[in-house]
Amino acid sequence: LAVIAFEIIAALWFFTLGSVFGSFMNVVVYRTPRGKSIVGPSRCPKCGSAIRWHDNIPVLGWFFLKGQCRDCGLPISPRYPTVEFVTACLFLVLALAELASGGTNLPAFEADPSAGFAGVIADANWPLIGIYALHSLLVTALFCWGLIRVDEMTIPKVQVWALWIVLLAAAVAWPATLPLDYSGQPILPGGEFVRPAAFRTAAFGFSAGVVVYLIWTALQRIIPLARESKAQNFALAAGFTSIGLALGWQSVVSILFLTALSRGIFALSSFRSPKLRTTPLLIDVMLATVIHICFWNRLWLLPSWPGVQGVWPAVIGSAIALVVLRFACAPQPRG
Repeated sequence: LAVIAFEIIAALWFFTLGSVFGSFMNVVVYRTPRGKSIVGPSRCPKCGSAIRWHDNIPVLGWFFLKGQCRDCGLPISPRYPTVEFVTACLFLVLALAELASGGTNLPAFEADPSAGFAGVIADANWPLIGIYALHSLLVTALFCWGLIRVDEMTIPKVQVWALWIVLLAAAVAWPATLPLDYSGQPILPGGEFVRPAAFRTAAFGFSAGVVVYLIWTALQRIIPLARESKAQNFALAAGFTSIGLALGWQSVVSILFLTALSRGIFALSSFRSPKLRTTPLLIDVMLATVIHICFWNRLWLLPSWPGVQGVWPAVIGSAIALVVLRFACAPQPRG
C-alpha cells in the first residue's frame, strides 16, 4: 500500500509541476512576443488589476473565480486554465512513459520495467531523470512556440537561442541524455570519446532540422499553394532544429513523418473544421514529438520506420512527408 500511495503522490506531483509550468507559459506566450517583461504579477487582461495569489492557482483558480476577474467582473479567457491543464497532462504523460516505466520507451537503454516512480527516485537514476527533464523542456518549448503562433505572433529569437544553448550544453555535459548517437548506436556514458560523439550527434541533429527547413522553403516555391509566412517558417526551423539537438537526426525524420501523418489524416477528414485546419504546424509537431518519445523504442523495432534505416531512405522519407504537409496545410495566418 505504501508503494501504491507513493506512485499516486508522485503522479500528482508531476501533474502539479506541469500546471505550474503551464501557468508561467501563459505569461511567456502573452508578454514576450510583445516585448513585455515576464517579471511581475499576473494581471487581468481587461482592467489591468493584479491577480491575487490565491486566485492564481493553476487550473483551479479560474474555476474559483467562475471565469471572471474579481475586480472588474469581466470574463477571463478559458484558454489560461486549458493551457495549464494540457501542460500538466504533458508532464504526467512523459513521466509515466519514461520514469514510471523505468525507461522502457527509450531505445538502447538499460530499462527496468518494474522500477516505477519509487524505484527511479529511490535508486537516484539520474540519467533517466535527466532525460525526462530534457524531454519535458523540449515539449514545453514546442507548445509555447505553437501558442505564440496561434496568436499570429513571431517567436522571439532569444528564446530559440537560449533553448539551443541549453540542449547543446546538456548533450555535451551529460551524454547519457542522448540514447542514440548519430550512427544509431547507443552512447555509452563510460565509453571513450563519449563527449565528442555526443557533440557530433547534436550537430547532426541540428543539421537535420536545417535540411527540413530548406526542403520546406524549396517546396513553397515549387508548390505555391498558400500565402507564405516567414514567422511560420522560422517556427518550423526552430522546432525541428531543437528536436534534432535533443533527440538526434533520426528522431527528426520520425517526428516529421508522424506530423505529416496526423496533419494528412485531419486534412482528408471531412469532420475537421476550417478553424482547426489553420492550427499552426508547430502544434502538430509538438504532439508528434510526444508520441515519438512515448513509443520511441517500439517505433525503432519496426525495420521500415523512417529514421531506423540509413541516411538516404531518411532523406527520401522526409521529402515525401514534407510534400504531404505542403498539400495538407491550410493558408498560414499573417505574421
